[in-house]
Amino acid sequence: MTATLDTRPGAAGAAEVSAVDPGEPGSATPTPKGSIARNIGSMLLGRFFVAGLGWAGSIAIARSLGSEEWGQYSFVFGLLGLLSVITDLGVGRVVLSRLVGDSESETRLVASSFIALRLGLGLIGYAAAVGFVVLAHYPGVVVTATAIAGLVVVIATPSHSLTVLYQSRLKLTVVSVIESLSQIVQLAATVIAVIVAPVLLVVVIPAVLFELVSLISKGVVLHRGGLGFRPAKRIEIWRWSEMLREAFPLSVGFALTVLLTKIDIPLLSKLDSFDAVGHYAIAYKFSDLVSMIGIAVTTPLVTVLVASWPERLEEFRGRMRDAAVLTTLLGGMAVIGIWPSAAPLVRLLYGPDYADAATATRLLVLGAGLSSFTLLGVMTLVSTGRLRTFPVIAAFGLVLNVIANVVLIPRMSFEGSAVATVGTEIVVCVLIWATVLREVAIGDLFPWRTMLGLVGLIAVLTAAVALLAPADSVVGIVLGVVGALALPVAARVVGITDSIDPRRMLSGPAPTDSGPDPTGSGPDGGGPHGDGPDTVGPDLVDTATVVEPTFFGPASTPLFGTVHRPVSGVARAGVVMCPPLGKEQIDTTRGVRMLAEDLALSGMVVLRMDHLHTGESWGEQDSPDAVENWLAGIGHAVDHVRGTGVGEVVLVGLRAGGLLATAAAERIDGLAGLVLWDPVLRGRTFVRGQTQLFRMAVAADSAGSSLRGHTDDVVDIVGAGWHRHTAQALSAMSITLESLPDCPVLLATSDADLASAPARALLHDERPAGRVEVVRTVDPTAFVTPPSFLVELPHESVHAIGAWIDQLLPTEPLVVQHRTRSWAVVDGEPAAPGSTSVITEIVTAPDRPLVWITRPAHGVAHSGLVVHSTAADIRTGPARLWRDLAVEAGRLGAVTVRYDRRGVGESGRVQRADDFAPLHSPTSITDAREVRDLARSLTAGPLTHVGICSGSWSASRVALDVADDTPEHLDRVVLVNQLTWRRDAPVLGGDAPFSAEVAGTTVDTAPSLRGRLKPIVARFAPYPLFDAVARLGVMQSPRLLLRPLAKAGIETHLVFGTRDYEHFLSQRGLQALSSVSRSGRGPSVHVAPGGDHPGFHPVVREAVLTECLHAVALDGREQS
Repeated sequence: MTATLDTRPGAAGAAEVSAVDPGEPGSATPTPKGSIARNIGSMLLGRFFVAGLGWAGSIAIARSLGSEEWGQYSFVFGLLGLLSVITDLGVGRVVLSRLVGDSESETRLVASSFIALRLGLGLIGYAAAVGFVVLAHYPGVVVTATAIAGLVVVIATPSHSLTVLYQSRLKLTVVSVIESLSQIVQLAATVIAVIVAPVLLVVVIPAVLFELVSLISKGVVLHRGGLGFRPAKRIEIWRWSEMLREAFPLSVGFALTVLLTKIDIPLLSKLDSFDAVGHYAIAYKFSDLVSMIGIAVTTPLVTVLVASWPERLEEFRGRMRDAAVLTTLLGGMAVIGIWPSAAPLVRLLYGPDYADAATATRLLVLGAGLSSFTLLGVMTLVSTGRLRTFPVIAAFGLVLNVIANVVLIPRMSFEGSAVATVGTEIVVCVLIWATVLREVAIGDLFPWRTMLGLVGLIAVLTAAVALLAPADSVVGIVLGVVGALALPVAARVVGITDSIDPRRMLSGPAPTDSGPDPTGSGPDGGGPHGDGPDTVGPDLVDTATVVEPTFFGPASTPLFGTVHRPVSGVARAGVVMCPPLGKEQIDTTRGVRMLAEDLALSGMVVLRMDHLHTGESWGEQDSPDAVENWLAGIGHAVDHVRGTGVGEVVLVGLRAGGLLATAAAERIDGLAGLVLWDPVLRGRTFVRGQTQLFRMAVAADSAGSSLRGHTDDVVDIVGAGWHRHTAQALSAMSITLESLPDCPVLLATSDADLASAPARALLHDERPAGRVEVVRTVDPTAFVTPPSFLVELPHESVHAIGAWIDQLLPTEPLVVQHRTRSWAVVDGEPAAPGSTSVITEIVTAPDRPLVWITRPAHGVAHSGLVVHSTAADIRTGPARLWRDLAVEAGRLGAVTVRYDRRGVGESGRVQRADDFAPLHSPTSITDAREVRDLARSLTAGPLTHVGICSGSWSASRVALDVADDTPEHLDRVVLVNQLTWRRDAPVLGGDAPFSAEVAGTTVDTAPSLRGRLKPIVARFAPYPLFDAVARLGVMQSPRLLLRPLAKAGIETHLVFGTRDYEHFLSQRGLQALSSVSRSGRGPSVHVAPGGDHPGFHPVVREAVLTECLHAVALDGREQS
């Protein structure tokens, strides 16, 4: 596709693919309104200015050299353009997504490594260019010219990597100014060269000057803080393989595309003559101007397409349709303009010797217009991550183009090459857009009627100006200009583009005509529930609602909750959502949040609460009076919602939350309704099932025992440890007709549960408030008790419940106010200075993870803990481990920082198509680094990172990154049940597969052939071979991570349950410990007597608490 290249002889970027380096889907951030317009405008103006000056220079060179030398000059720069196959490789796609989304420290490291990689590729490209002309036996003057001009490649590759940095901050206006000034320098040098020494070896030098000036200027602006960051001084070579691996599908496609479009220059030089190459290069000069249209439109646009996919499909569709029309309109104007003017323009600019290049000029301009449209299709595939077919299409186009050139060049010379190019472009364009329409399944993505009408109008105007123009007359130039300007006017007059406004593409998301509905309802008052469960867009949630984490209730027993409310400050009613208990509370967090978002959009104030003794709320989980406090806490939640100004309040209880909500409703006056969502109808059945589940799933390796020292007063379930009085009180509770409040009740449950005796009993008798209404839902197992951390969101249940509540509650809006409490005393009494009370503070920031800081209420913390959660686990941890650790550390005088990764718990929007936040992703690393920096600001003492499984990987990764940046300030790590032992672990989630080791709750793997071979390799392979296989991701070698930790001097503590330790030994864990101890400070190892992998078993939790609190106590002693 000629639109992706800038290979005009003597012009900027002669050997480089232009800066169309798209971001990775979903990683870019939304751009400010108007920034796209400024960048497209500056790109267009800057590129046309550069092209105009470059064109003037090429005219001077063509007129001063003979046709043979001009052909050699054109061949040299055409060859350098062809070698962008080597010098680009599409790595900017990977880099741009990380430059847009990562923290400053990560951005600096990525930038420096990227620049070094591109420089290395430039050196390889230079060697390839010189080697080719030598081995192909080109004339000596061509070899020497290639050696001189090839310096363009060496300089341009780091220069264009800086352009990607500027693109990441939408600073392309700066790039346009720099390249324009550089082109002025090149033109001046060209004029001097053609006057003083008009020979091939001299006139190639100005192109080198262009790249040199451009590189230096971009570097100076960057060094002075023009982008807000500077590349790091350290280069991490290990990132190169990651960049190249992730860029592979796109790089293959673009490499084949470059070969497709530029193979004709070498073929012409061999099948015809340098004179033919010179004529063909003149035709290319005109087509390159059209190619810039596609580049200028897609370069800034792709960042926005990435940001809008897949959450904002309406915005994606609108911008794509407008971009398609704009690209076609501009390309059509070029075709209409060049058709009658090609002959007089070529004669006027280059002289009569090149007049016969007019036909090739027309054809190549047509091909460039097609290529610009093809480029838009490719960028659509890139933005949506649908890249698999692109290399196949490009390979097919390359083969077709080579065959056509070999057949047509001997018969038609350079005009045959132009015909081959146009034919290939037509085929590739059709195939690319057919792929787009098949892979990107969005209705009305392509404006068929508008495009067909526009193409027809272009054909009519082209034929008209061609028929009216005299042969080889200046009148043709005038008619070309008039015809080109007439196209947009005619398109508007005949109504072809009435429904399209290209300005929408340039100005960012447009507001709705009427603004947000003050009630939060849709146009029919039905809220977001009218068309199905997935009709709520994340943008609407972000802009029409406010999310406010807060503490509430009595100061002595504070509860934690999250309020969702309309941003307008008015609401119809209120909803309190009572969560389940134990692990079910963690697993259902995002699904419950999804319902809260929908209800807030319907104009309600919604409070999602943590019961007392659970989550972030006050109280120990094994308190004997927990049930009574749970019921009182629900009453406090209703009071808090009513305190915002709403009148009617509905209770929603999920699982055990439904059992508690029913009991609490007897104490609450004036409830508007009660929703029982897959409720626990009999407490005894629930407690028995949960204790059995603990014995089978968590304590299976401990003969079903918790292995506690004293278990008489503790009943263990998956995710909690209750006092026996709590279990007894909960067992005595049940939902019956007599226990239901005097208000409308909805029972939302599955057919299987509805067939149970307790459920049937609720449906037989009449109540004063009416019959219990029933909504049948799907089996809730994959949502409530999933077998792994991959939780299925309950779309149908959310839609049905939201619709019922929406219809039940009044529509009259009321003014509401909500005051948040960002901190609370969670241990001890709020007392005078000198007390040992512990507080927890909530820290929020836009587009950042939500953070909980637990610290002593008075004084400065002597050290700190940073907790990294596992997979979809939230900041409280398994069975509230991390919250309990934070409180205990606070009692000892340390600060603990916990957080929900973006896409987990309370951080980030709910992705309704797939709500799992990938592991080991750049975003998760960024979150972890930023949280660590926050912890460092809270204490001058040592920091300890702790996590389980993938959380321990995050802990080790951050500690190593910190050691690289500030080796004088080392953090400590406590790694619990770690499975991944590579610093550069691959991303898991999204399109990446999960292994059984990571996705499951144990370390067992399926008995596959690979699973049977791994122990053999681990046992018998030489250690270097074992490590090499592990680096490929086939298996894990603990030494790959433990060795760099030891070499950096990072104090490391390993904690394992029994089966995880056996797994560690099977991966040569003991040999790793021995090897590491010889190269640095070896880790300590703590093996619990039993336990499970996720850390729900008490012995694992106790081992973690012991290691962390021991470290905190030592830190406190050293600081004192």
